[in-house]
Amino acid sequence: MDLPQTAMLKTTLQMMHDLKTGKVLIKLYQEILLYNGRIEANR
Repeated sequence: MDLPQTAMLKTTLQMMHDLKTGKVLIKLYQEILLYNGRIEANR
């Protein structure tokens, strides 16, 4: 296996992982906003 290909594969995997993490963070952020919105509405 030649080195450039391995490095590229690792970079691709890292990007995919970052994308997944980003999506999870966005989801969490949206949940928090929704939750805060509900608290505001209940006051």
